[in-house]
Amino acid sequence: MRQFLTIRFWMTLVALGALTGLALLVTRSDGAASIAELGAPVAPAQHRIDLVAFVFAFSGEAGFALKDGVTTGQLQLIIDGSRTMVIAPGTPGEISCTKLAEIGQCVVAVDLLGNAVLWFSVIPSTPGSTVTLPGIVGLLKSNQVLLANGWIVNRASLVDLNCSDDPASLTDFVRRYGARSTTTFSYDRQQVVRATCTAAPHAATTTTVQQDETGSSNPGSTVVGTDGAPPDSNTDASVSGVG
Repeated sequence: MRQFLTIRFWMTLVALGALTGLALLVTRSDGAASIAELGAPVAPAQHRIDLVAFVFAFSGEAGFALKDGVTTGQLQLIIDGSRTMVIAPGTPGEISCTKLAEIGQCVVAVDLLGNAVLWFSVIPSTPGSTVTLPGIVGLLKSNQVLLANGWIVNRASLVDLNCSDDPASLTDFVRRYGARSTTTFSYDRQQVVRATCTAAPHAATTTTVQQDETGSSNPGSTVVGTDGAPPDSNTDASVSGVG
């Protein structure tokens, strides 16, 4: 009985208790971090958009579907009287336009490699020569912008700023409004031509993006685009991604 009451015995119990408490503390901390990570907003994947076009009609293979974000068959998009875009089976993309069977109800945006579609998005259309897209959240080199949905598109050298408080520049507009705005994209020019605020300005600075020399974008760096930037290089929509 004496050996169980020695100082060494009690010291052993205390040490074991401390290790157990430390293990429980680490487990709870890890659990809390996981919950916080699950609740954190996830930034949309970025896609460089080479062409945004009004779609006259769709024609898909029998059994065509978009399963887990990938096409299961060929999809043909009639853009106008002379151009048809072909999206091959196995192409990643997204479809939010619910009126594919109706004439002239959708718009397609595509990331291209030559004539091959690498990624696509089909969204609802609006009548006219322009489509409304999400707001600008980043200014890039070569007169390109990052939209709130992750699309990287061309912009006009001078973007019309439609807001009652008269922002001093596009840089100022993006800093103050960002995703709390919309953009107007012209099919003919293949550029964002107007930015319109839809809510009160931000109290904090909008996250901006800078492109490095390789063309990749780095979130969180300094705004590099300005209204006085050199003229942008226009995408040749007449040959991009259509046959």
